[in-house]
Amino acid sequence: MDKNGEFKELLSEDTLGMLSLYEASYLGVKGEDVLQSLELPRHLRMARLEARRYIEEYSRESDHNSTLLELAKLEYNQVQSLHQMELAEVSR
Repeated sequence: MDKNGEFKELLSEDTLGMLSLYEASYLGVKGEDVLQSLELPRHLRMARLEARRYIEEYSRESDHNSTLLELAKLEYNQVQSLHQMELAEVSR
């Protein structure tokens, strides 16, 4: 942005950058001055990969619920196992 708060003319040609800004604007927090761009917007990410990332992040929190974390891991592994069996069946 320039001194007047306007987008620079050059940036209007960066379609991917403008799309990233648009996607990041949905995650803005009141009082936040700077938006952080995402490599891939949350609604376009694969839910199973997001679940895995969230399980890893949650396990690092000091006040996590061990039972809930264990159930999440078991459910994730069960679904992965089901996907592997389906893939083996389809590839046969």
